[in-house]
Amino acid sequence: MHPVLELPLFGPVRSHSLMILLAILVAGSLGYRQAVRAGLPPRAVLAAIPLIALPTSAAARLHFALAHWDLFQSRPWRVLIPASSGLHAPGAMAGDALSTPIVLRWLGIPLGRFADALAPGAAVGVAVARIGCFLHG
Repeated sequence: MHPVLELPLFGPVRSHSLMILLAILVAGSLGYRQAVRAGLPPRAVLAAIPLIALPTSAAARLHFALAHWDLFQSRPWRVLIPASSGLHAPGAMAGDALSTPIVLRWLGIPLGRFADALAPGAAVGVAVARIGCFLHG
């Protein structure tokens, strides 16, 4: 598979990367909308989503790099280049489980209500991301 799309403003973009970005945007926007509906403070939720997404993405990348170190052994700095492919869902889940309680406590958001509000959006985001994995082969 590995289709590449030619986007007017961005040039060639791998479909997998585009789907991962779309998954993050869909999960974040649906989660934000539902969290605000649930009565959580909009500004705090808006701050929480990227503060959780960054360590979650970093942990997904770290897990991939550790599982496929042979790809990075000769040039370890490539781990820091997201376009060089590779994220692992188990790493993302671990990063999310570790970062979410810390971020939410810092922002004063109740964990249970936040998790309930973001769960549907996260599920849709996972589905979109899995389509990206399929496109990646």
